[in-house]
Amino acid sequence: MPLDIRRNNFLIYFLTDQPYEIMKNALQAILPIKTVFTYLFILLLLNFSSNGFAQCTPPMAEECEFSSVLCSLDELNGYACNNPSTVASPCNPLCSQGGVGHNTSWWGFVTNGGTVSITMEIGGCTTQQGLQFGIWGDCVCREEIVCRSIPCIPPNSNATVNVNLIACKTYYLWVDGCSGDICDFTLHTSGGGPPQLSPLTPINNVQTRVIQPVCEGACNFLFFVNPQPGGCEPTYVWTLDGDEVGDNSNEQRLDFPDQGDFVICVTAYIGNPTSGSICAQEGPVCATIKVRPNPDKEGVPRTICYEQANPGGYKWFSQRIFQTGYYREQFTDANCCKFDSLVLFNVLPRPTPQKINYIGCNSEAYKSPLGISIPGCRTNYEFNAGKTQDPYRCDSTALLTAIYPTIIPQFTQTCNQGIVGISSNLTIIDSCNSNASFSYKYFWYRLQDPAKNILSTDDRIFVTKPESYCIEVSLTTLFESQSKTCTSTFCYDVKVDTNHANLFISGADTVCLNQQYRMTFDTSEVPGIQHFFWELSPDGKISTPVPELSNSIDVSWTVKGNKKACLSFKNDSLNICFLCKEITVIKAAEAGADFKVFGLKTSLNANPVSTGLWRKISGPGSVAFSNPRDPKSRVTVSKTGIYQLEWDATNYGCHDLDTVQIEFFTYPKILVKKTPLVSEKQNQRNQQITNQGRIVNFQTPNPIESVGRTSIEFDESILFERIQYCWINLTGSIELNGTVYNTNCNSICEIKAPVKSGLYLLQIDADGFRGVQKVLIY
Repeated sequence: MPLDIRRNNFLIYFLTDQPYEIMKNALQAILPIKTVFTYLFILLLLNFSSNGFAQCTPPMAEECEFSSVLCSLDELNGYACNNPSTVASPCNPLCSQGGVGHNTSWWGFVTNGGTVSITMEIGGCTTQQGLQFGIWGDCVCREEIVCRSIPCIPPNSNATVNVNLIACKTYYLWVDGCSGDICDFTLHTSGGGPPQLSPLTPINNVQTRVIQPVCEGACNFLFFVNPQPGGCEPTYVWTLDGDEVGDNSNEQRLDFPDQGDFVICVTAYIGNPTSGSICAQEGPVCATIKVRPNPDKEGVPRTICYEQANPGGYKWFSQRIFQTGYYREQFTDANCCKFDSLVLFNVLPRPTPQKINYIGCNSEAYKSPLGISIPGCRTNYEFNAGKTQDPYRCDSTALLTAIYPTIIPQFTQTCNQGIVGISSNLTIIDSCNSNASFSYKYFWYRLQDPAKNILSTDDRIFVTKPESYCIEVSLTTLFESQSKTCTSTFCYDVKVDTNHANLFISGADTVCLNQQYRMTFDTSEVPGIQHFFWELSPDGKISTPVPELSNSIDVSWTVKGNKKACLSFKNDSLNICFLCKEITVIKAAEAGADFKVFGLKTSLNANPVSTGLWRKISGPGSVAFSNPRDPKSRVTVSKTGIYQLEWDATNYGCHDLDTVQIEFFTYPKILVKKTPLVSEKQNQRNQQITNQGRIVNFQTPNPIESVGRTSIEFDESILFERIQYCWINLTGSIELNGTVYNTNCNSICEIKAPVKSGLYLLQIDADGFRGVQKVLIY
């Protein structure tokens, strides 16, 4: 039946873009056999014309690993083609930007490295979707160099990528149609010239081409050739006896389990050996590897004790040693090299057990030479003792006799006339019935005393205050000509009986200095007390006539601070000797320490209080307080001299008065005048300095000590913002200068002074007012 070409136009158009097998099957389903072959021929011609393979030079590859490698990027400059591939890229997604491959074309290329530019100029497209393209550094989608996938590059436009490439390394340019689109495109490149290879160096830089020695069994043995200059990274192919080994690096690590001679070679390529595209090659360079076994190593002779070899034999790696002789074992070192170790083992005969006497301190168990603890009393107890101090003898067993003498205290506390006595009542217990002899000595000390100062060496100690006391006992035991001293420490806590928590001294916790207060002890809990022994901390005073017979006393203190009042008593029914009460003694008014000050102004320094008031007691002039109720008040006097000021204060309910003595002093004013200490010429120079502006008179201490500071005082009628001062030595050189501001010092200002002794001119400038004075520093 004749074929209606018009009716099947759509089918032919569709099949021209399909693989050969799809076209064949489709035509067989609708056409006779003879007609099928006629249309297949026509379709192949149409498909060839559409794809245009023959017009693309150099040709593209449909799979990355079969790409022909171009020997420079220049070969792609001006390259015009389309993307008729039928194989999609294996990368999924297409690259890091995303996208899906449909019809990917590949071109491999190498360069001499550096920055290159690739511009893709796109013409017309079949479905107007555009293209996507990029560069990979491998064919397994791991080393992305650059990518332009989303958005697609539209028809009749261009896109440029700039990348920095490694010399000699093979890169793969790919082009893919968006949604399978087919477009005409032209590539324009800049940079990326052909790379060059330098001759390979000898393997491992061994000029003789013989690598030795390499031990039998060696692993990870390194072979290398020096890297190519300029960062060039070609493909290296290594062979061992003609078989390819390792990867394409300039370094390889190989194992040699067997001895013999081996030939290793390396060749450097630029290109893709898989597709047969080689741009440059160096080598092969080869070397002979001589693998030989290591010689035997003879170890140090070893001595084996009888109990080590019996009954099961001494284990030495894979062998059991029962008797004296040489033994051989094969080992492998850190480099996997095999060698035989030869060792002479000397098995000793069974020795006679040694006898051990042990005296244990504080129940500490005996520990054998093998580190095994053997506790408790023992008499000729047989155990495995290991080696003795003699390196050529062994102790298979030893006979142990162990004893544990113990000291047990039985503390008792007595109270005699308010003084506590502690007795240790030490007892020695020989729990092992050893018939040993004993002696001991001891001393007492306070637990809180790190120096352990000795309080007593008697069995009993008398104490005056409640705290913890310890007795250190040194027990010396003599047993079968063996002597050992053991030290033990026992402590006893002297404190108020916790069963009587209601026993306390009542009274004020905070009291005023030199004022009398009452303290009382409630005797209802402890009847029958006949004597009370009261004790105050130093500077305390008891006013009660016979305090020993009273449970209440009147007390006062003459010094402020933390104080303590204690009571001890005798009562046969209670083991209580001490009761104490903590008391804080305060002084309401503290005016501060007496002092001297240069000038007529200063600040006071009394203690902070609830209420307080400053007043003048005595002095040659009038006194003005900036705030008489401020403990830190500023004070100004009208004349120099000694003043007594009183601080009247109330604090924590205490009222008190305190005075402070302040001596205000100044030095006489010294005007610029001639002095026998300087020459007439210097006086003239001083006068010239003062005549430069308006003269101001000031005074400063003269002479002064070389402490680095002094003060200057002006007439308060002179107003200025700042003072610039300058110290000039006798040579005319400036020794020191500086600036002070009136807001910080008013009419009396403190300035820096030279620390070097000598005669100086002190020159000042107070906002145009100038003055000079000679000052002697000693």
